[in-house]
Order: sequence, then C-alpha cells, then structure tokens
Amino acid sequence: MVHFLGTDAISIERRNTDTSSALKALKGKVAPEALERIVSVNSQAIIENRYLDVHVPKELCLPYDRSKSFLSRLFG
Repeated sequence: MVHFLGTDAISIERRNTDTSSALKALKGKVAPEALERIVSVNSQAIIENRYLDVHVPKELCLPYDRSKSFLSRLFG
C-alpha cells in the first residue's frame, strides 16, 4: 500500500528528488482520486502534522487477539 509519495532527499545537490518514475507507475495502478490523495492530500497532511486517514483493505487486517500482549501482537 502506498499512502504518500516523497523522497528522502536532504539536499538537492547530493540526491535525486525526481519522483516521475514512481508517479508514472502509480498512474497505471490506482484511480485518479487515490493518486490525488497519494501525491497531494496525504503528503500535505503529514507536513501539517494532521491525522492521516487511510483505508486498509479487510484482507490485510489481522484478527485482534486480546490474549496477546501489545508487543506480542506487534512482533508475532
């Protein structure tokens, strides 16, 4: 799952900040509305330290087991 598109570039002199190949790959795989969220809306929410509302497909959600501790659920 992709929630936002960005780079880890600290300095444009030393690292490539070109995301065009990632954007091109996403265009063929997600709906235009999802692309707008990934490229603009979600990235701006992170910059503004706002809650990022994402949809996790049901098939990716694990069942909640109350008998396990938080760390056990986190690391298996």
